[in-house]
Amino acid sequence: MTMTMTMSTTTTMTMTTITLLQHLKIYSIVIGIIAIVFWIWAITNTIQNQILDGGIISFLTVIMSNIYILYLTTNNNNNNMNDRYSLQSIGTAWCVVGSYLFVTLNYFAGIIVNFGGFGGNYNLGQAIYCMIFTILWLLFSYLIWWLLKQYRLSTSTSNNSSSSSSSSDDNNNSNNIDFRMKNGPVDSDTVLMAMIVFLDEGSGIYHSKEVDTNRTTTIDVGKGGGYIGDKFFHTSTPIIEIQYREKCKCRS
Repeated sequence: MTMTMTMSTTTTMTMTTITLLQHLKIYSIVIGIIAIVFWIWAITNTIQNQILDGGIISFLTVIMSNIYILYLTTNNNNNNMNDRYSLQSIGTAWCVVGSYLFVTLNYFAGIIVNFGGFGGNYNLGQAIYCMIFTILWLLFSYLIWWLLKQYRLSTSTSNNSSSSSSSSDDNNNSNNIDFRMKNGPVDSDTVLMAMIVFLDEGSGIYHSKEVDTNRTTTIDVGKGGGYIGDKFFHTSTPIIEIQYREKCKCRS
């Protein structure tokens, strides 16, 4: 009787980081478009009323911060490590959230003015309008902060997992994996196949490749990606999963 077993290592990076990048990108585009619309409206109000609308400045800061987030999320997909660190930075989070809170404060000031404060005229309709948008922008501020925080936590977890995995697997810090060395002497009766699974961060797609372990097979795994044959895959944790099947002959 022939028995086949499949073994695999723990996945060191999930789709969470890629998903968060996509959410951040979509969120920055949506909020950026909203900010542009209200920024144009603020410019129109300033021209018509001959009074500076604070939205010209506050919405401009949101537009700029969302363009920056869009740039960082796009370059993360290209595996740009500097931009990856910038997106993880707490300073980046504070700057982006600060621009959102600037708009929130602008609407809050509108509440005060429309209730007669700062020499303004009482206008209940405008006050209610400003209240609604104050709450909305507080919500927007919280959402962008939460997304950036989740991304920072997910990348931190992935990096820690990758570091501990590489330390235990390769004490000599080699950037190569040789299946003859890792799995011992290759015996055609035991080792049938090795499977390498890469996550290509450029496309967010998993790729796999069977490796013939009956020959000396070396896979290069650099920090920014890895090669299978002549094809390069962008990923911060190049080898996500290694599977190999072993066959043993068991007699009953």
